[in-house]
Amino acid sequence: KPEVTRPILKAIRTGKSLQVVYKSRSTPLGSQRLMSPHALANDGVRWHCRGYCHLKNRFCDFNLGRLSNVEISEKSNIDSETDIDWNTFVDIEVGANPRLTADQQQLILDGYGHQSSFTLRTRAALVDYLLQYYRIRKDNSEDNSDYDLVVNNSNDIAQYYFSKRNIT
Repeated sequence: KPEVTRPILKAIRTGKSLQVVYKSRSTPLGSQRLMSPHALANDGVRWHCRGYCHLKNRFCDFNLGRLSNVEISEKSNIDSETDIDWNTFVDIEVGANPRLTADQQQLILDGYGHQSSFTLRTRAALVDYLLQYYRIRKDNSEDNSDYDLVVNNSNDIAQYYFSKRNIT
């Protein structure tokens, strides 16, 4: 919606904060928040605004579809360089599901243009979004026959999964 996107883009360009109403699972009717945005990102399905939430005192992803009453506020004193999850890049090692036959595994990898396991690089803040979009299973600990791809280095990147981070 232009009435949401325009002020976000202007706030990012000018280094200002925004007064918004944001709906979340914990506040489905919405709550007033002050946020300092610094980036927009698409997870393949939805657009998100990455910024500092002054209510929660941390950087968060805000689903643009959940924002309303967006108004530009005062100059922000938040430095986007301190957003560790945004500024950290993570290599996700992806392979074919080992529970498939060797022929099935090669078929899957061929479909992604690879002969063997491959690496996807993304921002730490976007790891789970990427896994959801491509339907990549995080681990091999339970029956995952419905998944063609799995993360081979899950233990190394688990700290970036939603379940390990505070999510808005």
